[in-house]
Amino acid sequence: MSNVILHRNLFLSVFLLICSSLYPQRHIETAEQLRTFAQESQTNTFEGEVIYLDADIDLESRQWTPIGNADYPFQGELDGQNHVVRNLYIFGSTGAAGLIAETGSDAVVHNLALSQGQIITDGTNDVGCLVGIHRGQLHHCFNMAQILANNGSRIGSLVGTNYGQINYCYNTGIITKANSIVGGLVGLNKSTAELNWCYNTGYCLGSAMVGALFGENEAGSIIENVYFDQQVTRMHATGKGSSETTLVNTDHAVEKTLMLRDKFSSSTEWDCSTGFYPQLTCFAGKDASLATTCPILLDTNDLPMERAEGVGTPKEGNKPRWTFNLGMVDGVSAVWRSDNESVIKVHANAYYAEVFRPCGNQEVILTVTIGNDTRQVYTLVKGYDPFDAGSMGGTYVACWNEVIKFAAANTSKDGKEATGGKDDKQESPTDYKYLIVRYQVTYDAEHNRIYTPLDTFRLGQREYGVMLLQTDEPGEYAYKRFVHDARCRTEWAQSEGVLTLIVRKAFSTGELYERPDTLYGVPNSILIDSKADASGGGEVFDYLWTCVQLKVDYVTGRADTVRKGPVYGADYAPVTTSTFTASYTEPGEYIYTRMVTEKSCTSKTQQSKNDHRVVVYEKIRPGSITPLYRELCTPACSDTILEIEGVAGGNGRYTYRWTCNGVEIPNSDTTCLFLDSVMMENGHTYLFRRQVKDDTGLMDWQTSDGEVTIVVYDAYDAGAIWGQETQVCYQPDEIEQVALSATSERAAGGDGEFVYCWLLSRAAEDTLCLDTFRVDQPALDSTILLADYELAAPATLILQRLVQNSLCQTEWKLSDNEVIYHIGYDEQRTDVISLCIADLPYHGEYTYRDGRTQTYTLRADGDIWVAHDVNEAGCPLEVTILCRPTPVPLVELKPIISACETDTALLIQYTVKEGRPNSYDITFSAEALAAGFESLTGASLPADRTIRIPLPEGLSPTSSPSPYSFTILFYAASAGDTDCRGIPLTVPFSIDVDGFVHRKWNDVAFVDNSDKNCEPNCEEDLTFDSWQWYRNGEPIEGATGQYYYEDGGLNGYYQVEMTATDGTVYCSCNYEMRPITAIASVEFPSLAISPNPASPGEDIRIHHAEGKIFLYDMHGRQLIIDGQQLTAPSASGIYLVRLVSERGQVRSAKLIVK
Repeated sequence: MSNVILHRNLFLSVFLLICSSLYPQRHIETAEQLRTFAQESQTNTFEGEVIYLDADIDLESRQWTPIGNADYPFQGELDGQNHVVRNLYIFGSTGAAGLIAETGSDAVVHNLALSQGQIITDGTNDVGCLVGIHRGQLHHCFNMAQILANNGSRIGSLVGTNYGQINYCYNTGIITKANSIVGGLVGLNKSTAELNWCYNTGYCLGSAMVGALFGENEAGSIIENVYFDQQVTRMHATGKGSSETTLVNTDHAVEKTLMLRDKFSSSTEWDCSTGFYPQLTCFAGKDASLATTCPILLDTNDLPMERAEGVGTPKEGNKPRWTFNLGMVDGVSAVWRSDNESVIKVHANAYYAEVFRPCGNQEVILTVTIGNDTRQVYTLVKGYDPFDAGSMGGTYVACWNEVIKFAAANTSKDGKEATGGKDDKQESPTDYKYLIVRYQVTYDAEHNRIYTPLDTFRLGQREYGVMLLQTDEPGEYAYKRFVHDARCRTEWAQSEGVLTLIVRKAFSTGELYERPDTLYGVPNSILIDSKADASGGGEVFDYLWTCVQLKVDYVTGRADTVRKGPVYGADYAPVTTSTFTASYTEPGEYIYTRMVTEKSCTSKTQQSKNDHRVVVYEKIRPGSITPLYRELCTPACSDTILEIEGVAGGNGRYTYRWTCNGVEIPNSDTTCLFLDSVMMENGHTYLFRRQVKDDTGLMDWQTSDGEVTIVVYDAYDAGAIWGQETQVCYQPDEIEQVALSATSERAAGGDGEFVYCWLLSRAAEDTLCLDTFRVDQPALDSTILLADYELAAPATLILQRLVQNSLCQTEWKLSDNEVIYHIGYDEQRTDVISLCIADLPYHGEYTYRDGRTQTYTLRADGDIWVAHDVNEAGCPLEVTILCRPTPVPLVELKPIISACETDTALLIQYTVKEGRPNSYDITFSAEALAAGFESLTGASLPADRTIRIPLPEGLSPTSSPSPYSFTILFYAASAGDTDCRGIPLTVPFSIDVDGFVHRKWNDVAFVDNSDKNCEPNCEEDLTFDSWQWYRNGEPIEGATGQYYYEDGGLNGYYQVEMTATDGTVYCSCNYEMRPITAIASVEFPSLAISPNPASPGEDIRIHHAEGKIFLYDMHGRQLIIDGQQLTAPSASGIYLVRLVSERGQVRSAKLIVK
């Protein structure tokens, strides 16, 4: 059969060689060209084409896209020309994976080798380093790449699933992880498959159906001359559990590595002259091929199925170290490495490896590198058994200070020794170190154990491993064991479970109460209690009580023993309990002793701490006092309460107290009581008793026989009259008389005879008694005249009743309550409301004497509102509230305001036309402020109607028009809730130049335009070329020359407006010039208007008026400018009317519109 296959393959090779020139060809020399080809194969099967690799190619471990896919399987010929592809890398794949994903039935892949590389997938099936799914021909190829297929099936180092032919191929690559159907050559070998002259030395790992050749091999497949190295791979030819045909190991397994060459030495396609494994003749001598011939060389006596996977172990068993050889090629540098030198240490120069037995089985990957090619060898070194810290347990109960031995290794009858692990110092037995930790055990609210560490003990196995458990402190303890060996477990590992030690308390006899118990009277009984019962040990005790009875004379202090011995109970048997109830039939002192025997840990009998003493006293007999009964009119009593029979019993040390009506009398620790030391009052009954006790504090106060009763009569009651207040009001011309009347609410009461007297007094700071009326009646009706008592309204009189007990001649007492007379006149009063007229209407509120309030409104001057109230005397009070508003200030200023440059102040003269202003605000313009003037707020108006504003120093004269001005506001401050403010007036003012105007004659004045008579303030050579003369602030018609003549003589204030040659206009100072005769005063008539007040829209007539009319509202807004007639505005209010004559004279009047 094999000859047929060989002849057929030879024929096909020759046929393909002859026909290759008939098909398209592609030559690939670089990795990029190969990647381009793989990319094109995703949509092209390349059927009939031949692809040649003209060089070795390094894919540089970049992600590889497999050649072909399910839709476009590779159908061409890939001729590797004995070249090697290195560093294939695939990470993740959704379909079949490998250098080639899928080949068709016409595909031929040959003369191709895969050196080191890696395919990593997750859940991908049909994975093979050369081909994922193979249907064509694959021959003269080998693989060294690795597969890690997480959860994948049908995984093979050469082909994942094989339907076609594989000849003259082998694998040394490893599969380190897969799921099922995993084979060293093919994962799933279908029934149509043929394999000839192939072998595998690579290891496979998988979860199920893993074989050295096939994961699963279906019946009908042809398998000839196919082998695997069983010593290295350690598995069967096909996967276990395969439902199809399973190959027989004896047919295909090579038990020893060195035997594999013999299987292939007869074929010329194989070169068995170099290395330890056969290599394809076509690749002989190449680094990649040589690397595949270098195996690990195990001991030929090792049985692979019984030793550590891959490397075996020596027959001596558990030796910690052994060695094996590494394959090499003569004349070729082969470099071996280990990925875990701590387990397998490679001695590269000597070509052997040293194995150090690990803690637990350990996977180690060995690599052999020749040139640029590296092969991986999987090994699994069997390690020591896993370390087990063992267990401990059990509970010991020990008496205090009992000796308890503890074996660390066995840890108690419920424990187990530590096992596994390794000791570097010994070759076979292990040596453990033990750490014992002792804990105090307590419990939380849920009864969970709480461990508090106390101390530790270190023990070694060869140090006897025995310790003494501590029992010197009672309580519950837990012992935990921690173990480690010399290598595998170097940290402490806790053994399972804990050993519990319960140490009983030390034996204690307990304690009796040291304080004595005291009883009064017999028969009696008491519990002889235990302050602390016996404890510790095994908690099983026997008690025995003894008693000594003494008879004590408390007068002499002598004590005699009456009886002593065991205490017997009611059944006449000794008392053996920790407590008992003692009974007494006679007084005396009893001393008890308790003996305790512990029956478990010890057998000692010891006495409990302290003796218990009981004193039984005779009951106190409190004696008796002299009985007494007294009735008294006054609370004074001089009697003494005496003792009849003395006190007996108890301990003889007595304390006395006397009580009055059950309340202890202070400082009454005496046998007798003097009643004059007790405060008593009228109307009370007093009951006196004596009580006694001794100083033991065990008996309450005992009351002596007998009692004393003192009755003190009640004081009399002055009774009461009906209290009331009466209002008496008169008209001013009426006769002032008062009818006195009082009714008795309650007559005087008590023992005796009573007389009445009436007291009349005047209420003042000190009550003044006016008269008394002895009528001997509980009620009164009488009339008095105020004049008789020199009284006048308003006044308040008080009438009271006095009572006296004539039988006892007691002092007069006032009856409860009194009659009060409020005497007064009817009254009328007018309250004037002052406010600014601008604040009308005024809304006020009146508060009546009884607290009520009422609002009212006053709208105009003279409006009134009347309230009907009562005055302090309670008589009618009529209050009239009258509106008297303050008018809005109307002020006129002097028409021209100026100051001479030589003056010290600017004089502002004003005339008050209406209102009562008392304050003003003046605000200067920015130019005036810059010149040094200061504005004022809240300044008081002077009495002479002239406001004086200081002139700043260095002030220069102003030209015309003057840049200075001020705004002045007059108002009446605090005229009401708000200030009563007038209309702001803005007025210019000037600083006039001095020194130019002179008087020549009595009737001539002139301007000196030639000399320098203006010093010191004007500039030199100041001359004028035009003039205008003013008199009393008014321009003089026609007076425009340098000289001014006035018929009849100069009489007034004169100024000149002078225009300098440069065009600047100056005003001279105002000079008063009078004739020798008296200067006549000038009066300006006031402005009269009617009607005033006027109705809205009504025409207003101005009397004797010529000029222009100006109208302003209260806010200073100008309503009419340059008017010739005046009509009252439509809105009611107060307005200001101004008339300016042709000569500039200003007159004003106030207009009221209702």
